[in-house]
Amino acid sequence: EWAALLYEFSVRANGAVCPDLYWNDFNDIRHYVKVKRIAGGEITDSKFIRGVIVRKNVAHRKMRTDILHPKILLLDQAIEYHRMHSPFHSFDILLRQNEEYMRMIVNKIVELGPDIVVVANQCSRLALKEMVRENITLIADVDTSTMERIARAIQAPVIHSIDHLHQLEERSVLGHCGRFYLHYFNNDPVGTKGRRTPLMFFDECRGSH
Repeated sequence: EWAALLYEFSVRANGAVCPDLYWNDFNDIRHYVKVKRIAGGEITDSKFIRGVIVRKNVAHRKMRTDILHPKILLLDQAIEYHRMHSPFHSFDILLRQNEEYMRMIVNKIVELGPDIVVVANQCSRLALKEMVRENITLIADVDTSTMERIARAIQAPVIHSIDHLHQLEERSVLGHCGRFYLHYFNNDPVGTKGRRTPLMFFDECRGSH
């Protein structure tokens, strides 16, 4: 049974993955085919996903975890306020500057209209609160290799600076997939606390991956 299933998936992967010289791809498609193993289940539970699967969860429980045809923004920068240390600044002033800066950054993101924002670093609590209010799903602390895999699959660039984000066009910045969703696996606990394993799916991607 396993042999027949793996043969079917291999044939589908061979037809789905198309190395692209624009991305400086390798000709060997094994660089772009990943196998995720989850404890428990049956052979019939196995799936072929044309996209990327990540062991991650959304940043806040109120954020959407199932979105059809989402627009996705990739940021290789933390969403936080880097304040200047000065003995002449009161705490109230620093707090107000933090709030104003975070609103400005989130407004720049909102103007582009993404459903999902993937960040390589941390996101401040104020920015997180604004994201929840704007109904944007945030995924934080994503490593570089995973970010590159997502970028390749959704055909979008990784943005390295938020400062000029508002000057960029939506079509040149945002990527897309057919469906984004989260699935929890009870039989595959994470760590010693026995929490369910969350798997994040960027499925039905148009790009080679």
